[in-house]
Amino acid sequence: MRNWERPMVVVDTFAANEFVSTCGELNRVYKFKCDAGGGTPGTVYEDSNHNGKWDLIGDKALTGHILPTYHACGETHSAPTNDEFIKGFYLPNSDPFKATKVIIWTDGGTNIHCTTNLNKDEWTTERS
Repeated sequence: MRNWERPMVVVDTFAANEFVSTCGELNRVYKFKCDAGGGTPGTVYEDSNHNGKWDLIGDKALTGHILPTYHACGETHSAPTNDEFIKGFYLPNSDPFKATKVIIWTDGGTNIHCTTNLNKDEWTTERS
């Protein structure tokens, strides 16, 4: 013989947690300073062969040929987190073999901005 129980409804109330985000990275920006070279004119290269070192043959020049020579503007930029950030190098015109590793943001292909802070986890983020 079966034992019957009275049906019960249990209702839980959703309590929003301040650490839960439904939007993820949508409408978030990185804040970083364009500081590579400190204003000294130079050339920016993409690490197009992805070996982590500058190669005269193998890495693509992003400035100096088609675009004018790069120099840091010193501004702090707000770049959408879903934009492309490229690993590369800055070489000053005064010493074209002294490569500094940088992260490059092209602002949608319209300009070149480089930072020497290679750890994006240290960059400030905020909602746009």
